[in-house]
Amino acid sequence: MNYYGSSEHMASLQDYDERVFPHCDFSKPSGEYSPGGGYQVLWYSAKDDNELTRSPYRDLNTGTVNRLYHNDELIFEWRFTGASPRKASIIHHANGKTYLLFYEDLYGYSVLDLLSMQSIHYIPQESHDTDESRFEETVIWVVPHYDQQSSLLAVEGCIWAAPYTVLVVDFSDPMRIVEARRWLDLNGDIDSGHYDEINFIGWDEDSLVCDTGRFNKSDLFRRIKELQIS
Repeated sequence: MNYYGSSEHMASLQDYDERVFPHCDFSKPSGEYSPGGGYQVLWYSAKDDNELTRSPYRDLNTGTVNRLYHNDELIFEWRFTGASPRKASIIHHANGKTYLLFYEDLYGYSVLDLLSMQSIHYIPQESHDTDESRFEETVIWVVPHYDQQSSLLAVEGCIWAAPYTVLVVDFSDPMRIVEARRWLDLNGDIDSGHYDEINFIGWDEDSLVCDTGRFNKSDLFRRIKELQIS
């Protein structure tokens, strides 16, 4: 299920709008970077330092406002709620379109079609469940690597207190949400007791190359398909 847009999520965003983002100083960016393709992102940090209003949870008192520029023109803005924002990425897709892959929460991902300016957003419900018996950590997306030949997306990511891993996602339709249960974790199940460090090296003609070995693209498609029918 998708937490994004739920009543709980909207209430959380309202809390940030009232408590955190009013403290954002737009006089000077906190940082900037180029996600590629001639685009530029300027980001501005915000923090609730008020002892009477701030949350006891370390990541609920900070956020960033992120502004995307192209040819010095502001074309899009998004907000990240929490600590440790990650850089957005430009993806030149095999379908001829260009997309922005970005993040609004610690968990999940968002995609913006830079031609139509339409977007999709996904935050795994299980990683925001307030019932501890149902709460489940999902892999935090850190650095995506798109392969134009196969339209597979390899994502370097992590789970709290666990080694880095690599996810593989069918990215043939970027505007179709791929839920966490459909992400192929090359490490397997974190509860298996065999969750070791895996690092992305690159894509070649036939394989995804990691420091632990090579993963044939045909086999990756087969394993992703098995996740879709399970």
